[in-house]
Amino acid sequence: MMIPLGGPRTRAAAALACSLVWALIASGCDGGSGTLPAASPAATPTSSAGSSTAPSAETADPAALRAFTGQKLNWTSCAGTFQCTKVKVPVNYAEPDGPSLNLAVTRLRTTGSKRIGSLLINPGGPGGSGVSYLHAAATAITEPVRAGYDLVSFDPRGVGDSKPIDCLTDSQLSEFLDADVTMDDPGDLPTYERLARGYAEGCGKRTGPLLAEMDTDNVARDLDVLRAVLGDDKLHYLGYSYGTFIGARYAELFPDKVGRMVLDGAVQPDLSLEDLSYAQAQGFERAWDAFVKACLKDKDCQLGDKRGEIDSRVRAMLNAADNKPLGTRAGREVGEATATYGILAALYNQGRWDFLRQAIFAAYNGDGTGLLLLADNYLERDGSGTFGNNANEAISAVNCLDRPFSGTAEQIQAEVPRFRQASALFGEFIAWGLLPCSYWPVKPDGGPVPVTGPGAAPIVVIGTTRDPATPYEWAKALAGQLESGVFVSHDGDGHTVYGDGNRCIDRLVEDYLVNGEAPREGVECD
Repeated sequence: MMIPLGGPRTRAAAALACSLVWALIASGCDGGSGTLPAASPAATPTSSAGSSTAPSAETADPAALRAFTGQKLNWTSCAGTFQCTKVKVPVNYAEPDGPSLNLAVTRLRTTGSKRIGSLLINPGGPGGSGVSYLHAAATAITEPVRAGYDLVSFDPRGVGDSKPIDCLTDSQLSEFLDADVTMDDPGDLPTYERLARGYAEGCGKRTGPLLAEMDTDNVARDLDVLRAVLGDDKLHYLGYSYGTFIGARYAELFPDKVGRMVLDGAVQPDLSLEDLSYAQAQGFERAWDAFVKACLKDKDCQLGDKRGEIDSRVRAMLNAADNKPLGTRAGREVGEATATYGILAALYNQGRWDFLRQAIFAAYNGDGTGLLLLADNYLERDGSGTFGNNANEAISAVNCLDRPFSGTAEQIQAEVPRFRQASALFGEFIAWGLLPCSYWPVKPDGGPVPVTGPGAAPIVVIGTTRDPATPYEWAKALAGQLESGVFVSHDGDGHTVYGDGNRCIDRLVEDYLVNGEAPREGVECD
């Protein structure tokens, strides 16, 4: 139960999903979430996406990769105005003559007459489907950028339609995600240990050799194959959330191939998984504080009259859901974990705050319908318990390789008080997301390291002050590590900002991607 950095749940998709949620509630829906499209800001569950292994994992020389970089693409029409194709890449770049896999790729041709090239886009995750993202949210890319580039996105290896990994059946995955991690009953810890171990072992048994090659460096190498087969000398790239880590690792491995690169909602590469998780607990606490303050400014705030009162009432509601799950109009039950996912999901995007207020107020009175809608939408699970993709499994496959964690359940338990200090509501929930990596069946070769991208063109790094999933400090750290990093500050709420209507940020990104004019270091946007 890792907290996604970002992923299929993009800002544009989140706004669409939220409007649909309101429509369903208003029309007297039954509380099932099966009709909702997957959405939420660029992210999925547990602290993650981190600095991958050092660039020591050998990359085959260019001659050995010509069978991949020289392949011809067969584009076919799909999803209306889009085109789709498959791009073959090696499973293991150290053995390019070995097994290969096909990446699902989609493209929206430029709307303008002065084409700059292809803009590769990754929405985050780990585990986010770039194909689904682009089909749903291409209009979030502002018109000047759409006019200059073919927009291209892809399902990373092991994700979506790119040879998806598999760990559990849908019912087993729901049992794992819905597990109680407050450890307030004698059976809670052994039950969760069993589920976390079963989850990790299931990934090993059901996936095969690809599981060992799911790290972000390999995704960056895939990105370079995509650059080559699209015919671009340089990679022009827009990465959100975890997608910023892919971009950062690309800049480290292929600095001379970096073109115009924008990283929005950045991940700090050199933090351990535990430190990333702790920072996310702080980030969600910061976002919760902003949500509560916004509610208290409204005379119609139903959640309470003071911050302490609201925190106490929500904590009491979650405790009650732990002891006796909340009912819903769908006939399903909402336990503490599902309710927590629902709250976290809404904090990704300020556009969901009003709905979150209604959902929490209803939960005070025993109705978990709103929180269930938010949680299912976030987890991409429908009303029958079926998951729309494998994002909840791919996230661990990537994170456990990028940022190894070998701590025991007892060690995590000892860290829980520190995590609770970071966030009284979410700290313990986030801390226990570390456990599956303790049992991970594939042992990584390296660990988190800084990135510098020596000699790369300017790389624009955007941080939002109250971003819950990728805290502001991470963007500042990444921009500082990159030799050519240019930091852009956004004073605001929510996860990632470009394409969300902030004209200051949008214009800075447009000027860089379209005209090659990098912003001034440290420029601030409200």
